Amino acid sequence: MKDKGKIRVGIISAVLAVMVFIAILCIQVAEQKEITYVTVVSAKTQIAENTVLTASNLETLLELRQVPEEYVPGEALVSLDGLEGMTVVQVSEGSILTEAMLRPVSDFYEDYGELYWVSVSVDQLSNAVAGTLRTGDRVDLYCLESSGEEGVCTLLASHVRIERTFTKSGEEIDNADETSMAQLFVIPIERTFVSSFYEALLRGSLLIAESNE
Repeated sequence: MKDKGKIRVGIISAVLAVMVFIAILCIQVAEQKEITYVTVVSAKTQIAENTVLTASNLETLLELRQVPEEYVPGEALVSLDGLEGMTVVQVSEGSILTEAMLRPVSDFYEDYGELYWVSVSVDQLSNAVAGTLRTGDRVDLYCLESSGEEGVCTLLASHVRIERTFTKSGEEIDNADETSMAQLFVIPIERTFVSSFYEALLRGSLLIAESNE
């Protein structure tokens, strides 16, 4: 009788265990069904402050991805449309972009005084100097203007000091590093040149050359 009782208890325990497992599985499946995913704009890499979004760098810096709705900020961007010509605050890799992180170029530089710090990536340029430039080096900024079959270069700013340099992945380059290729430069330009600078940048006609001064 005792053996039968033990068998009965074992069977009941097994059945209960199976029922608990099925209940847990049903709860997990139900929770999975309840998750709603939405499309948001996310940063592919770290984006330096004052970076301008252009046709040439938009898809390099940003991407669309699916995330659970519960993690999406209320002002999250959901499309890449209309982002060209906007400036971005400093954004870390993987961050979801919101409306507060973007401002039109025309509005953004009005907040600054005589000098304005801009971020320029190599892929935004019509032409660029070698990528071994470092903090403290001087460059000249030109705008390439088409004139018939020949291009004419107009000087925008000369002998501009590079304040910071970064790799393509967004890591800052130390001056002691002689091998990393600089893909992004942070430079100050005078307020009077800001409008022309951004117009050239958005047209893809901006050139940077090492200064000879």
